[in-house]
Amino acid sequence: MSDQLFLELPLPPAFHGELLGSPTADAEVRWLRWDPLAEEVREQGSLAAERLGDLGTRFPGASCYAVIPGEVVSWHQVVLPKGGRVGLDALPFQLEERLCSDLDSIHIAHAQIHANKPTNVLIVERGLMEFWHQLLVRSALRVKALLPDFGAIPENVLVFDERRTAAHLAGAAAAVKADNFPVWWQLATSAAEPEQSQVYAAASLENADILPGQPQAFFEHRLEALAASWQPWLPSLLCGKFSINDEQSALVKKLVLPVVLLVTLLLVHWLNLGLAIWDNQRQLALLDSKINEIYLNTFPGARVVNARSQMRSQLKALESGGSASPFLPWLEKLANATRGKGEITVQQLSYATSPLQIKLSVTAGSYDLVDQWIAALKAQGLDVERGAFGAAGQNDNRVTGQLTLRGAE
Repeated sequence: MSDQLFLELPLPPAFHGELLGSPTADAEVRWLRWDPLAEEVREQGSLAAERLGDLGTRFPGASCYAVIPGEVVSWHQVVLPKGGRVGLDALPFQLEERLCSDLDSIHIAHAQIHANKPTNVLIVERGLMEFWHQLLVRSALRVKALLPDFGAIPENVLVFDERRTAAHLAGAAAAVKADNFPVWWQLATSAAEPEQSQVYAAASLENADILPGQPQAFFEHRLEALAASWQPWLPSLLCGKFSINDEQSALVKKLVLPVVLLVTLLLVHWLNLGLAIWDNQRQLALLDSKINEIYLNTFPGARVVNARSQMRSQLKALESGGSASPFLPWLEKLANATRGKGEITVQQLSYATSPLQIKLSVTAGSYDLVDQWIAALKAQGLDVERGAFGAAGQNDNRVTGQLTLRGAE
């Protein structure tokens, strides 16, 4: 919602009649819904303070600004030699000489403290702040600021009604009873000729002689003038113990840590997932390399394209021989004859069905070991045809050659 909601909060009954000169029955909340784009009033009204929650239900999303009578707020400008935390600690003692009240009985609101520069400070009785704070908290409104009426209007603006005047001049600002305004005006403008000011006056004062020669505009209720000229220049009184957190801002702040933790966990998860994928790919590459090595050891000299597919093809070729194929029985006899002869290595094995035979390329430790192996093969019932054998290498004592195995007749 783009509209703004303005509230004029009353004083507690014990203060109301004394300061404003009106019955305590008038101590109610005046409200106004303002369209800042069109600069016009959408609707307005008043209600009892205890029913302020009705506005919270009616305008749950509106930005709310509250003003209080400036007579009960003391404005000061303080210059401190240090800023930040040091200046904040020294602020109460700097103000103590100007106040007649105990520091424990007042609430202090201040702008940001800079060394050797004037700092705006507002002081109000703690009991009054507790009253307004409870009203606003119970209303559930999105309250952005609580200000004295003279702290919400720009410089050289004055707001009059039948009972009170809120004024902001260069170096002077206050809210006073209408009867006391002429005295305050003389004091505020005694040092120099006052600049031209914009005067907002209640419609009932249209024929009154209010600051002749000054531009004037008239309103039905002073809250209209405050909304039309709204330009806060003093700090909000809702600070420290009396802070009211915007629910959305508070929710965002509460969600910051969980969101950061969630993002961190997701990043860690994605990192672990990436590392796992990389490790799986590395292991897969090692397995493929090992499969290729096994295939080449099984079929020396073969060209490897896809070792797993080629191995399946070889197995299907073996299975196609049926149960009558002698290949597996011959392979078992070959294994039995070779068992225990570690110096015999089969380099290549070729099986043919026409004619039915197995051709072997072998390397042995010696000719005697070849003879013993041939005898063992014949003992297994195989017909062995020995091919040419020779030295495996120039400086190698082993021998290499071919054997052809057939079934015994």
